[in-house]
Amino acid sequence: MTVKRLLSFGLLTFTGIVAACSAADTKVTTGSGAGGSADTLCAPGHKATCECLADVQGLKTCLPDGSGFGECVCNTTSGEMVTTSGAGGAPSPCPNKVCDDTENCHTCEVDCGVCAPCDIAPKCDNVTIPPAKLTAFPQLDVAINGRVPLAEDRARLSAWVQAATPAMRLVVAALDQPTPGEPAAVNVFRQAFLESPEDTKLLREQLVVAGLQSVVEYRAKFPVVILPVPPPSLGDADPPGGTLECGAPLLRIGISEIKVPNKDSYISGDTIYCLTQAEALSSSEIRIVGPTGSIGEGKSQVLSIASGILWGQKKETTPGGTIQITYDCFSQKDNAGYAALVDGIGKAAKDVGGVVPGDAGYVLTGIGGVSGIVSVALGLVKDLHLLNKQQTIPLDTQMKLTNGGTWTVKAKGDSSPFGTYEWHLIIKAWGCAEYGTL
Repeated sequence: MTVKRLLSFGLLTFTGIVAACSAADTKVTTGSGAGGSADTLCAPGHKATCECLADVQGLKTCLPDGSGFGECVCNTTSGEMVTTSGAGGAPSPCPNKVCDDTENCHTCEVDCGVCAPCDIAPKCDNVTIPPAKLTAFPQLDVAINGRVPLAEDRARLSAWVQAATPAMRLVVAALDQPTPGEPAAVNVFRQAFLESPEDTKLLREQLVVAGLQSVVEYRAKFPVVILPVPPPSLGDADPPGGTLECGAPLLRIGISEIKVPNKDSYISGDTIYCLTQAEALSSSEIRIVGPTGSIGEGKSQVLSIASGILWGQKKETTPGGTIQITYDCFSQKDNAGYAALVDGIGKAAKDVGGVVPGDAGYVLTGIGGVSGIVSVALGLVKDLHLLNKQQTIPLDTQMKLTNGGTWTVKAKGDSSPFGTYEWHLIIKAWGCAEYGTL
């Protein structure tokens, strides 16, 4: 998994020689279709035209708190205001009396007109928690029959070794001796391995079975890499998954509950933990959920919002494309199965600034692929791997999910001689739109 950069929200930058006009020379006008509301004078980040000296027009930007517009920014040399296009094109003069393909109603209102209000998605205020009413999305339900065979996990581990993924390179480097000039993250993870010698030995053995014969040779051939990630383009005329009026959808997705609906479940009385990986163009996030308390016999465990979020852990985030979520859940055989090396990886990632502490594990962003490798390797020899499934959240669903949605990941099968088993992950999603008004 590539190392990802945190999502950054950049305001449009002005180019050319500019000077601020005095407040007395600025006409106060408020935008009416770009996300304003009754309790604010304008929508934060919204741009409107204003007059400068000598009948020169400029642009002003609504302040972050919506209390009004900032100073009028004017080009004093040519009478034209130049702004960077939000559509990803070359700088375009604004205003120039033409709404070309590098401009839109958000980036140049005077040329393109006022944006229609976004009345299909919430505005990005107070979206920390999901709404009370959620819409069911049965098209996103996932059903799994039977637990994950050991052969499948071995194949996954072998594929990661052969592909020399960035996370696998980091794991191998951390298993090797220190070398001059290695990235700081390598030594941090190496320390986590040293603190869990028994589990680290099992990890090494499983990597050998997966095809890793020599950490020294592998590391020399596949050095640690950090791959750049293009930032998402908020303010685009056609943002992925969004609309011109609403802009980009920003989402949070999380596991809200783990349920065992029938009394014959073979996991009755067991403790469960899950590892989720959510990957999109803009970010890549890992969440270790659990371990739960002992659940079974028709019972369930409700997770706090902080402990279950698997996408948008720090704040609501625009994917910039489809989201692929991988669910891996394990039945813990002993108290050390979860808490030792997997938890140690989370603590190590925190030391290099890649995580946010949660109340039931750790949120790992970018470098969290290391935990995926460790969990699968240890699951081969220690814990029972109950579930492995990938699902895709398509673009045409993301704006709808901003209003609040839910779906279920179901696993069931035969656990003879204990009868059949069935258990569910209840997923919630919610968020807002860049220019939402609901």
